[in-house]
Amino acid sequence: KRVTLTLDRPISFDAGQYAHLSVEDVWGARAYSFANAPSAGGSTTLNFFIRHVPGGMFTDLLFSGGLAGKPIKVHGPSGNFWLRESRAPLIGVAGGSGLAPLLSMLEDAAARNVGRPCILLFGARTQADLYAQDELAALAQRWNGAFTFVPVLSHEAADSGWHGERGLVTERIAAHAGALASGDAEAYLCGPPPMIDAAM
Repeated sequence: KRVTLTLDRPISFDAGQYAHLSVEDVWGARAYSFANAPSAGGSTTLNFFIRHVPGGMFTDLLFSGGLAGKPIKVHGPSGNFWLRESRAPLIGVAGGSGLAPLLSMLEDAAARNVGRPCILLFGARTQADLYAQDELAALAQRWNGAFTFVPVLSHEAADSGWHGERGLVTERIAAHAGALASGDAEAYLCGPPPMIDAAM
């Protein structure tokens, strides 16, 4: 689910970083990556992609509408997941809500006219789990250079009409990395820990 927050004052962050969100009725803060590119002078509108965790106090409230009209505290930014300065081709591998920091990072790179070949692989279970498709299509149009988006579905029904790639996203890295024709590509990974371990 895309969650958009409007802040009472701007926050500055680097594309790829995250913030801690907290509400009065829930103990502890939850960390979520910014899903939009930063703005010069700071941003007062923030996007996050948040997955519902059944039984999770914060997401149960969020998805049931229990947080409507309630203030949410945003603390941050945090993290060192950001695009390093280089001319090397890019390989992004995301799973689930791990698409958020990569989208933020690539949106920012497109705005800065970074001209590096890029392949973005996104692992999801079914077609219903694919999101931000309009943003990714627009990003591909604006990208200064070759940009390829590859969704990979692990649990899509055989008779669904899906003609894209199947299996685990980590199983498709080698096939697509070869298309970059460079041994100096940089990889940016974000998703569940087993996905990260398998990708590495």
